[in-house]
Amino acid sequence: MDLVRRARAWSSASTDTAFSFGSATSTTPLNEQISSRSYYEPKKKKNNKTNLELYWQRLGLYFAEMMRNRPWRKAQVQHTTRTFNIIKNRTHKLEDPQTGKPFISNTIRTARYSFWDFLPRQLVAQFSKLANFYFLFVAAIQLVPSWSPTGRYTTLLPLAIFTSIAMAHEGYDDWRRSIADKQENNKTVKVLRIYHSHSAAEAQSIDSSDSSGKWYSRMYNRPSKSADPEYPMTDKSTGDPVCVWQSVKWSELRVGDYVMVEKNEWIPADLILLHSPEEQGLCYLETAALDGETNHKSRQAVSYTNSLLGSPTDLASFEGTVVTEMPDPNLYQFDGYLQLPMRQTQIKSSFPLTINNILLRGTLLRNTAYVYGLVAFTGEETKIRLNSTMSHTKSPRIQGAINKAVIAMFCFLLGLSALFSALSITWSRHNHNGAWYLHQTHQDEVGTVFQFIILFNTLIPISLYVTMEIVKFLQACFISWDKDMYHAETDTPAQAQTCTINEDLGQISFVFTDKTGTLTDNCMEFRKCSVGGFSYTHESDGGPLVTEPPTQGRKRNVQDLSDQKGHHHTPSQRFSRFDGEISTYSLARRAHSVKIDSAVNAHTLRDRFFLLALAICHTAVPERSAEEDSDKDIIYQAASPDEAALVAAARDLGFTVIERTLRSVTLKLAAEDQPMVVEILNIIEFTSDRKRMSIVAKLPTGEIILICKGADSVILERMEIPSETSRADDSLGIDTVPLSPVPPSPMSPSATGLDGLRDTRWEYTRTLEHLQDFATDGLRTLLYAYRILTPQQYSDWNDSFQEACLAVSDRQSKIDKAAEVIECNLRLIGASAIEDKLQDGVPEAIETIRAAGMKVWMLTGDKRETAINIGYSCRLIQSNSNLIVLGDQTDLRQYMEQAINDLQNDVATHAAFVVDGATLETLSQEEELLELFCHLGCLSDTVICCRVSPSQKALVVKSIRLAAPRAVTLAIGDGANDIAMIQEAHVGIGITGKEGMQASRASDYCFAQFRFLCKLLLVHGHWSYVRVSRFVLGTFSKVVAFYLTQGVFQFWTGYSGTSLYESWTLSMYNTLFSSLPVISVGIFEQDLKAKTLLANPHLYIQGQLNYSFNLRIFITWVLTSVYQAIIVVLVPISLISEMHYFTDGGYLLSGAPQIYTLGSIIYTIIVIVVTLVISYVENHNQTWISHLFAWIELIGFFIYQIIYGYAYPLNKSWEYSVHGDFIKMAGEPTFWCLVVLVVTIALLPSIAMKVIKNTALPNVTAAYQQAEKDPELSEQWDELASKWKYQDPDTPDHEDQLSTEIVP
Repeated sequence: MDLVRRARAWSSASTDTAFSFGSATSTTPLNEQISSRSYYEPKKKKNNKTNLELYWQRLGLYFAEMMRNRPWRKAQVQHTTRTFNIIKNRTHKLEDPQTGKPFISNTIRTARYSFWDFLPRQLVAQFSKLANFYFLFVAAIQLVPSWSPTGRYTTLLPLAIFTSIAMAHEGYDDWRRSIADKQENNKTVKVLRIYHSHSAAEAQSIDSSDSSGKWYSRMYNRPSKSADPEYPMTDKSTGDPVCVWQSVKWSELRVGDYVMVEKNEWIPADLILLHSPEEQGLCYLETAALDGETNHKSRQAVSYTNSLLGSPTDLASFEGTVVTEMPDPNLYQFDGYLQLPMRQTQIKSSFPLTINNILLRGTLLRNTAYVYGLVAFTGEETKIRLNSTMSHTKSPRIQGAINKAVIAMFCFLLGLSALFSALSITWSRHNHNGAWYLHQTHQDEVGTVFQFIILFNTLIPISLYVTMEIVKFLQACFISWDKDMYHAETDTPAQAQTCTINEDLGQISFVFTDKTGTLTDNCMEFRKCSVGGFSYTHESDGGPLVTEPPTQGRKRNVQDLSDQKGHHHTPSQRFSRFDGEISTYSLARRAHSVKIDSAVNAHTLRDRFFLLALAICHTAVPERSAEEDSDKDIIYQAASPDEAALVAAARDLGFTVIERTLRSVTLKLAAEDQPMVVEILNIIEFTSDRKRMSIVAKLPTGEIILICKGADSVILERMEIPSETSRADDSLGIDTVPLSPVPPSPMSPSATGLDGLRDTRWEYTRTLEHLQDFATDGLRTLLYAYRILTPQQYSDWNDSFQEACLAVSDRQSKIDKAAEVIECNLRLIGASAIEDKLQDGVPEAIETIRAAGMKVWMLTGDKRETAINIGYSCRLIQSNSNLIVLGDQTDLRQYMEQAINDLQNDVATHAAFVVDGATLETLSQEEELLELFCHLGCLSDTVICCRVSPSQKALVVKSIRLAAPRAVTLAIGDGANDIAMIQEAHVGIGITGKEGMQASRASDYCFAQFRFLCKLLLVHGHWSYVRVSRFVLGTFSKVVAFYLTQGVFQFWTGYSGTSLYESWTLSMYNTLFSSLPVISVGIFEQDLKAKTLLANPHLYIQGQLNYSFNLRIFITWVLTSVYQAIIVVLVPISLISEMHYFTDGGYLLSGAPQIYTLGSIIYTIIVIVVTLVISYVENHNQTWISHLFAWIELIGFFIYQIIYGYAYPLNKSWEYSVHGDFIKMAGEPTFWCLVVLVVTIALLPSIAMKVIKNTALPNVTAAYQQAEKDPELSEQWDELASKWKYQDPDTPDHEDQLSTEIVP
């Protein structure tokens, strides 16, 4: 009961509870144990190189430079673009003009081996592994006559079995890959083939499905014999070309071919989309096989080719030149252009090609009848194949400890071999002449050494790595089967995409998390905006839009409209002159109250202009089903949830986007009969580097404007700060402008236009204040600005912009430079604020993770205030936290050094360290500053990095890995911008969210909600770490206990190297008679229940501190096995003289036992001892499965001995009298008494130590194991664990499960 009281105290919420892992009586506070570990390790300064080292380094550099510049080396030209011609009526394969060789075929090959090279390459691969090479060496020296005391093939056979299993597995996987390759290459697609026939009747005989032979050899006067083609286009005049859509294999496709892909067919190569029958040349693709995203993507044909190439005849006569980038793996970028002869078009000779014009191999055509495409890249040069390279292999942290254990056992093996070799040589020198039976034998010193190496070689278990893979695979299956981590709303289960690093999940020290879509729902809602210096709140039930014109004056505009007949606002929606907020519906009513040819208040004009900017500055496409007529039912397909929320808000406020084309946006304004059409001249798309997007539009009034939206830090740098100073009172009486530049009707004339808008310093300042308030509320903010362009300004800029768009190499940087020219001298429109709510359970999850001793870092692209506010919301930052904000200081080094000193001296407690991307960029340029940053971050309780780019996220993770090499890092994110961070961390977690599956596909584990991380780490991670630790310890323990008996036996053999066991029975121990118990422990062990681990997160710290596998524990297990080996040999040899019986060989065994008899007794005892120790003494979770595995092992051993004893030839039972010996021995009662006695003596110390450790000197695990039996405490933990939707395995729903992880 004392242990139960301690466990009850430890599980209390107080942070000053006495707690220690080493002893139940320690008074070290839990918070001190967690916070005192900073993980930071200063870099060791490298010793200066000697003059000799510098000399050799310089000599090496000189030699390398000489080899690079050698005159006989052929110069290699690095090409940045690739060009091929579109030839009219082409009759041959296209050649790459840069290489003079045909483009590669469309054949793909994922199989790694051929029939001829599989065996040699696999042999090299298998024996390049150190363990396999070691056993190959042992097997080789065993073949030397008179060297091996255990038989000549006892190592070779198990090695051959294990390597054959590995090779067979690899061969089977490669065979499946080759079958998939064959199926992929043999798929068919319709390709345009051009024939010349002498008559119309002959033309009709061409078979569209004939794909035999080479098509270009049948181009002229070679029609096939078949029925009418499915898609023939023939010219009835004799001798004219006949165009046929012919079905050919994918492998026969070549660059320059025209293909037709029909609905629900796969895209066979990377195609340039030339024509689609859908409106505006659109087609829709399903890219799930490419990037994992299930939503359909739209692609669009170049407008000119879409209208020109509507038939196969048009394709046959088409000419031009395609210039593209070199094969590139980036799935989201394509640079190229299509150049046409001037005789074909008088408008424009070159058309840019972007990823929007490309159909990538691996995608599926949806909702489109058919498309025409031109093959641009084939086979291994397609983007999907360029992205199919093997990902970086991660190794678990515990692997290093296992490798050290293997090295230690190898050293132990060499030491034993050297010791017994020395003893053998010494004994032989002193006793050889006096022992007549040794006169005919001779063993040299080298043979003696190798003899003992062979005898002890299996102290390194040959089955360790193979069985560990099986254990980890099943652990990963349990993670995938856990229905507590299944998200029903999206039908998304958890998925373990690797089984290599399961145990790392139980040793995490740093968690790096994205914000949007990871901590939040990524479900954006427009909440607030700032226009003209006033803040507005948006609510979906703001009431109907009123279009009657207001009376004169600004005050009437606001107050009277808010009290319109039949509509009442809540107090929060009423207007307050300076600090209050009004509803966005009041803003909309004002904007829609403008009448044609009437004077408009400048502030009303700005309101209208802001709503117009929301409605047109985006790339969202409206979708409306046929049965839905209401504008409210329009769904916007946007590149990001932010854009969709902004366009939906514009719709709510009466500016509804009803149609979008490449060149225009059509708006339906509230209470207006005629739609407004805004011409889109250019779109400068958003990128993570630019952090903004812009459009150049031509308003119905004829004015050309640039509208730019983006992060305030980026937009403010490009804005003109208003010089006019205006009092707040005067802002309500702004002069009127004669006419509206954004009229309700496109027919309205314009007088002074947008130049009538006057920016005031007051509006500018108030907008910045509102941005700060929005960010403090945790909202995502965007700033809108504009610039009026003259026709000449636009024309000059457009030329340079189009030139940048046509660039093939470095296109994006050239577009960015062109955008910088026009995105300047901007004027303010307003600001928007979007809310992204936290996911369910995020605050509790972060609180639990931090209680488990992990440090949480939030890496986000949001501004500082937003990030800090989200930090408070999700409990990253507490009310008593000391904020350390880095970035505003002039001397960063001094500030960080002072902060580090304060934290180390406990001057500041619970520090929250905040840094932005610009400061991080400065720190990364100087190694010492970056090291100080890492040191300060490791000392802080929480770190928030805001305004960071994807590359900076990866930099932060990499820097912490270097600064804290003993810590295990985890990165979790949901978007493509998190992939670099996920792959850089030891463990990568992907959230399957609204930003697609890119992060999930690049991760090690994935699920749908952040809160599932608690179950993954605290339960599965803890169990996996404990299971792998027990598995490794049990594996080494069983081999030491068994094979060390050979060494003990040598004291009775004159150190002759004689084996105690018959060779084949000896070789079966590792694989057959000791594997099931350790596998059972590795798969099913649970030192604590799931509810205990979830309710007491501080138990997770055991993994961080290596409490289950370290040098002390390893030595303890090995020493225990050494004791068992000594007892198991010593006691039977001392007592076996009383056993008397005859064998089938006729030899009387009295006093001096036959060697096989003694070996069988000791073998039996060892199997029983090892099974009992691993399955019962050291296994806490004793279920029917562990019992089953243990008894299968024991019964299987006895069955083997009986069968093998009778199957062994009698005429070979001389050295080891095997035939019938075990049955006769098992019939003796003294045998069983001896077995029981020795097993008891061998197990007694282990059992005694277990009892003492669990009662007198308990550790924390023992205390909680005892506390789990207390009903009251168990009920409390059930309640605490219920917030994670934990299901008790004792309930009826789980009775049929193997463990709490398995889902039927």
